[in-house]
Amino acid sequence: MSATTENCIELTKSTENYIGYEDLISYLTNESKNLSYRSFLNFNRDTIIASLTSLTSSSSTLAKWQNFNITWYNRFLSAAKELLEPNAFIELKKRLI
Repeated sequence: MSATTENCIELTKSTENYIGYEDLISYLTNESKNLSYRSFLNFNRDTIIASLTSLTSSSSTLAKWQNFNITWYNRFLSAAKELLEPNAFIELKKRLI
């Protein structure tokens, strides 16, 4: 079993059950080249928009939109750290900064 498969199994065991989790894991495991946070957002726009209602039930101010971005950015980095090889994760993180 590869390290990526083992990491995917381990991450699946600790699923946080949020809207878009499966899409995030699928993106990170299937798009092995040219990973980027922006690309993830573009591919999964509908899912991410659907998740916004689960993050808040009040009106969407600028601060809340920034919080949505931070939430998804952190989810993306956490899943990438678990699924990718260390060097691949470091390179991905450099591109995000």
